[in-house]
Amino acid sequence: MIGNDLVFFDTYHHGDASRFKRKFRKICSEEELIILPEKDERTYDIVWSIKEACYKAFQREFNFSMKLNPLQFEILSIEPSLGFWETLVNWKGSEVKIFSLIKNEFVYSFTSHSTHHYFNFSVSMPKQLKSKLKISKSIPLYTKMNNLPYILISDQLEPLSITHENAKIAFAW
Repeated sequence: MIGNDLVFFDTYHHGDASRFKRKFRKICSEEELIILPEKDERTYDIVWSIKEACYKAFQREFNFSMKLNPLQFEILSIEPSLGFWETLVNWKGSEVKIFSLIKNEFVYSFTSHSTHHYFNFSVSMPKQLKSKLKISKSIPLYTKMNNLPYILISDQLEPLSITHENAKIAFAW
């Protein structure tokens, strides 16, 4: 079960405090709000990234339609530490552990089942990804079931999760 999400902290402006509190309630239940270490813009972006990574993972696993409702994904526990969060999330009785790498400028969240990751924050991403995967021709991306991406590696289709913001991109497989 793979899923990932990348959010840059300077991308979204959340507005005034009362509007921001309403936004938080659109992605978190009252129980979740209680266990969050903070209730600020940075935490909002981290929680969004966690829930987006879960959505991608569960969508691939259970083949449900493509519509994100963050309230469907319940954060059961959060273990924050400096630069890294470990979060357990439930969806309809299934649980997944999400790891979030937190840097000054971004958060990258991914499922514990993702074993390979690739980041690139420049426009030359395709060339560098081909080099990392030792591919000489175009990047062999495919879609199957519900238009979810797969990549051909060593003649085998592997599930691929892609997240991006402008020219900044991350892959997990």
